[in-house]
Amino acid sequence: MTAAPLPARLWIYQAERFPLAAHAPMTLLLCAGSVAAFTGALPVKAVLAGFAALLPLFFIMRVADEHKDHAEDMAFRPERPVPRGLVTLAELRLAGTVAALLPLTLALTFPAALLPLLLAAGWIAAMSVEFGLRDWLREHPVAYLVSHMLVMPLLALLATSFAADIAIPAILPVLALAFGAGLVLEIGRKLWGAEEEREGVETYSRLWGPARAATVWALTAAVTLALAATLAGHPALMALAAAGGGAALTLAFGYAQQPTLARAKRLRAMAAGVIVLAYAVCIAGALIG
Repeated sequence: MTAAPLPARLWIYQAERFPLAAHAPMTLLLCAGSVAAFTGALPVKAVLAGFAALLPLFFIMRVADEHKDHAEDMAFRPERPVPRGLVTLAELRLAGTVAALLPLTLALTFPAALLPLLLAAGWIAAMSVEFGLRDWLREHPVAYLVSHMLVMPLLALLATSFAADIAIPAILPVLALAFGAGLVLEIGRKLWGAEEEREGVETYSRLWGPARAATVWALTAAVTLALAATLAGHPALMALAAAGGGAALTLAFGYAQQPTLARAKRLRAMAAGVIVLAYAVCIAGALIG
């Protein structure tokens, strides 16, 4: 397999571990929604610049995770690309280095984005070494979750910096929305069906139990949608966000009662749906004015 050209192998890698068909639209939505919520407008140039800066950073985080989780993957997930020999860690480091050139170039073109980029890059670097607290963080999963999701507000800060000068406290609700979105996705993707759970794979459904994990996720989704509705500030959009929150609560309740694979899949899909709805509400709020 490793005899194939590196670009071809990286294309297979992205399909399995960083599917652009999913990551690109979600990243664009994060950028557009953050800019819309902060500025009340939707400047296309700024949104595209933010997208071009953030997508490589998300890929770099995936590469960092491959290094961080290498031992566990080798032991428990041999089917993944690195353990099975599709790509090596050195090749992924090379790809990550090349990817980093785009956000750096953009930040040099938009000087206001340079500091936010350095903050985000510094946090990603700290995450890659578990902040020097690997064992402690593994023993305290809530601290682990929060510390890693704090990168999302930094990425939202970077996205908005391409559109307008950052003003505190006006930017804080936008950063809080990004943090909530990160929690919804991260918790949601680790709510598994009982038949899916396997040794060596940490999930919140296994760690907290399905009912508690679903409750935490549902509350996080509801708060995130409520914040998006508040930022949008339009009654119809608030009603739409409330309906989305109700759907999330209904699915979470069903999963908590019977954590089957089918219900887990619906919940994971709903996690993405919550984020799409939250940022779509922000964008619609800006367009409506």
